[in-house]
Amino acid sequence: MTRDREAAVEHILDRWERLSSRSQRLAVIRHDGVRPRRPASVGVGLLATAAVAVALVVLVNRGTGPAVTPQPSSQGPSAIAVGPSVPSTHTPSSVPFPVPTATPTRLPGKSVDAGQLVSATDGWALSAGTLLMTHDGGRSWTPAAAPAPAAERVVGAAFADALHGWVIGELVPAENSTGVLVVNVHRTDDGGATWASVELASIPSPGPDPTIGFPSFSVLSADRVFVLLALPVAPGSVSRLYVTADGGRTWDRRSGVTDGMPFRFIDETHGWAIRNDTGVLVRTVDGGRSWERAPAPILFGYRATIPFPAPDGRLVMSLASGKDGEPERLATSNDLGSTWVPGHAAPAGASGSIAVLGDGTWLLSGNAPVLSHDDGATWVPVAGGPPEGVGDVAVADGTHLSMLVGHPSACGPTQDCFEPHELWISDDAGLTWRNATP
Repeated sequence: MTRDREAAVEHILDRWERLSSRSQRLAVIRHDGVRPRRPASVGVGLLATAAVAVALVVLVNRGTGPAVTPQPSSQGPSAIAVGPSVPSTHTPSSVPFPVPTATPTRLPGKSVDAGQLVSATDGWALSAGTLLMTHDGGRSWTPAAAPAPAAERVVGAAFADALHGWVIGELVPAENSTGVLVVNVHRTDDGGATWASVELASIPSPGPDPTIGFPSFSVLSADRVFVLLALPVAPGSVSRLYVTADGGRTWDRRSGVTDGMPFRFIDETHGWAIRNDTGVLVRTVDGGRSWERAPAPILFGYRATIPFPAPDGRLVMSLASGKDGEPERLATSNDLGSTWVPGHAAPAGASGSIAVLGDGTWLLSGNAPVLSHDDGATWVPVAGGPPEGVGDVAVADGTHLSMLVGHPSACGPTQDCFEPHELWISDDAGLTWRNATP
């Protein structure tokens, strides 16, 4: 690949990559708690944003080796990472922890690693390894009981509703030693008062102080949850997909998407993921047992984001271009993503990931969030939106929205750095927003 062509591809991938927030692309946590940013020379798709106003830090696994090549498929040349489900043999054990006596309060100035509303009033946030709960729409927060023993590093969480949630913790070998990296999932059925635990994965450590990337979740219900892990291998990392149908008591392993994250399932069989090694949108129609390149609108130079389900059964995706001044475009599908119809362009300067509200309103998040009530034909600017608002939007009860917003770091492109995140909430279908950071 020529230098000019490589630079063009990097630019396109870079514009797309900022569309995913932690939900749907966050950092790994090193042993010292610092989030490393990869040097600018590491390759396509992992460069710091240069074409946008917000210089977001691309946070990745510490390994810098080449991507793992997917195994050939038995279903044809388009399928990737095919493999049978592997039933879990681990039995969960009850791990009760004392319920904290702290009263609800706003805690000062912390960064949020993950969090969202799950109803108009209920929500959660993960900050510095501490799980916090809110029952007043993010106006006050109470620490939940510790989901994991102190020896574990908490790296991810998700909730289906106010009661049912899951936390991922990793138990690493002793510092500067090799051994086994254990990944545990902790389940609560009472809003974080008590927890039960089961081992999700156990792999040989590829070196001293290994760590997994922040896991990505797709929660369909209190019973069915998908979890995608980025596990370290020598060199680099590989993803593994797990699913539970009983609320997290047992887990089955499905085929992972090599170097793939973020992802989303809309039902038990249909899901999408972005391959980080190529930036390609892939999909599964068999619950994650096999993956293939997803059909997408034929628009040269555009990259598709993960589709978002609308209340009327359609799927909506935004298409990002790497060209300066080129507007994003929208597309819809009426057949679960098998075919797509290109739609209207977004307003000039508006860019981000798409979300669909309960009444069918489209919200395009990004540096200049905008709303559309007519499938993208016209757009209305959002007043009082989050500053530098880049992030995926979670929709609760149709009109209550939450967004994790990343802010630029002062670090240089080759330095380890920390990118703070804030949790912003809207109570009026995205018209206005407030900072609800714990």
